[in-house]
Amino acid sequence: MFILENRVGSTVRLIEGDGRRPSFVEHARRVLPDGASDDIAVTVAAEMAAQLGPSVAATPEETGNRLAAGILTANGFRLDDFYGQTAWLRPSEIADFTYYIRGAPAPHFVNIKGLDIAVPMTDQIAAEMPVEVGISHDHDEGNTSCIAPCLEEGVRVILEGMLPHPSEDEVVVFDYEKLIAPKPADGPIRRP
Repeated sequence: MFILENRVGSTVRLIEGDGRRPSFVEHARRVLPDGASDDIAVTVAAEMAAQLGPSVAATPEETGNRLAAGILTANGFRLDDFYGQTAWLRPSEIADFTYYIRGAPAPHFVNIKGLDIAVPMTDQIAAEMPVEVGISHDHDEGNTSCIAPCLEEGVRVILEGMLPHPSEDEVVVFDYEKLIAPKPADGPIRRP
């Protein structure tokens, strides 16, 4: 379901797969009436799903990809073109910026539980793999990013506003551990 904030032009699509594989199939699409509530969208989705019937069991890899796609879509991301590649995108609350999550575009080494783990170049995302998460300016080279140890932590970085929006043409890669480190209190803690 793609429910738009102004409730105009929202759609429900009945799909199999996650959009990144050739086996992706869109069985049906229905545009919701302007102003349709979430309850109406859920009802339409249930009616459409009943039309599909039972599907072929997914492989473990497909199940992992679908889990990742579910996490991302539930948090407002959609798979789209990203500078000639693909990434999961979400509009920023500040105009002209876009949040993105993708498999790391080049090998990076991420320290996870004391081990340096290489993040491979990939457009596939699984919930348990490290991902690149960032904010990109829509019209210049501005970009801030980090490598999160898993998809849920990457989503958390965005939802909790841990990354700053970049200045014009600024490109900064932050250390994930420093982003999530507790912030010092604003002065001493006084106890009665």
